[in-house]
Amino acid sequence: KPGHKCKLTCTDIKLITMLLEHEPCTYLDELQDELFSRHGVLISQSTLHWTLHCLCFSRKTVSARAAE
Repeated sequence: KPGHKCKLTCTDIKLITMLLEHEPCTYLDELQDELFSRHGVLISQSTLHWTLHCLCFSRKTVSARAAE
């Protein structure tokens, strides 16, 4: 299978989704801190940014949710 192995588990991705649904304006470094403190997972901001892109979270989506 081409590409790199995913560094995040389904549980990690669920945590990210839950955090963003609860607080849409969360910064990448805050998500990194939560992933590390709750799951012991260390990932780069670029990996986290790519994950959010794959989950269809964008700055525009976050801004719209924050305005609600």
